[in-house]
Amino acid sequence: MTEMLTQIQNSKYNIVPLCELLDNLTDGTHYTPTYTEQGVKFISVTNIAENEIDFENTKYISEKEHNELVRRCKPEPNNILLTKIGSIGRAVVIPEPCPQFSIFVSVALLKANEKINPNYLCAYLNSRLALKQFERHLKGIGVPDLHLENIAQTQIIVPCIEEQVKLANCYMDAFVNRKTKLNTANKLIAKFERDVTLLFNLQGNEFNKLCFAVYLKDLDGVIDAKRYASMTTYTNKFKISDVCGIVDEKVNVSRFDKQIIDWIRIDDLPNQPLDIQEVRTQPANEVEGTFFEVQEGDILVARLGPTILNQKIVMVRTVERTTIASAEFLILRCKEGYNPEAVMAVLKTAYYRDLMYSHARGSTPSRYRLNREDMLKLPFPDIREHQDKIADDANNVREQVKAMRIQAEQEWQAAQAQFERELLGE
Repeated sequence: MTEMLTQIQNSKYNIVPLCELLDNLTDGTHYTPTYTEQGVKFISVTNIAENEIDFENTKYISEKEHNELVRRCKPEPNNILLTKIGSIGRAVVIPEPCPQFSIFVSVALLKANEKINPNYLCAYLNSRLALKQFERHLKGIGVPDLHLENIAQTQIIVPCIEEQVKLANCYMDAFVNRKTKLNTANKLIAKFERDVTLLFNLQGNEFNKLCFAVYLKDLDGVIDAKRYASMTTYTNKFKISDVCGIVDEKVNVSRFDKQIIDWIRIDDLPNQPLDIQEVRTQPANEVEGTFFEVQEGDILVARLGPTILNQKIVMVRTVERTTIASAEFLILRCKEGYNPEAVMAVLKTAYYRDLMYSHARGSTPSRYRLNREDMLKLPFPDIREHQDKIADDANNVREQVKAMRIQAEQEWQAAQAQFERELLGE
């Protein structure tokens, strides 16, 4: 941190505390409002990414409560939102036009004055130049909390307005380029999923029905529309049990003593993962509990409600040493004659996401779990005639998507680094 501050102070441009570049700095409401089914959008830290606001997955408050909140804190186009509790330091310029909304205390609102370009300031706040300063003020081991007075004293490098606009434009061009490439990669995945879905006619109930009926005999938990909407009549002769077995024997890692093992954790997987990208390698005696021992070709299916919806399904492609997996996976081991790659491609469709979620059990959505017996009873298409082509296509799509994502991230990181170098005079 000291090194970063020294670099900032040595910049050829002016150095100004953020408070001198703002007409106003505040944060959202400090109390939890009353949420409504419809109304005015309510933005919190979870709705803000770097350079983007998620206006779709928001909560809502009444117009009356919104009008009360904006007396103190009124977000307007070209203002900047900055996350300050939880995930700190994500900044975005409010676009124009945008829906009216209020913000929670986890988000700060910055109104730039004439000395600074909002797009440039947003890029700076998203850079390491600001993040390292923010991190200096975080204390303790609880939820990260960045106070307004600390934000106000952040040291900002301020070129002339013309240079600010130039740097901001280069930064945003790189961001848009990254987003475009990631969207193209996602479209490849979506097309492959559609092809698999159409090939096997994987069609569930329509979600836009005004109502649907559930027999009393089918109720086995809370009445949650998402849980039952996917239920349909199955005509498939095959079931998961005809295609896969599910490993049920757990091992206590203490049996491996000081042996070095690989550990696949459900929390280390991103949403909709392509592959297992992170494996924890450590002595077995540093890991406590019981786990599944996995082998090459096993399909790991997350069985908790939220992780089912996030499609955390991956395959163990290689095993270099003893490898264990979290007990919150169902470990599917394909029977002879079935290609694990093709089986996983079917399981990763939206149809199976909804089907597995509809058969999970629990008292609340966050506690839903898909048990072994219910998974084995799920229908499954006869993929044997097409599985080799599906597996080849799945591998090709995965490799293309990985390459596109890697290129997009490398170019974006290079643009961010160039932005910082320009300001530091390197």
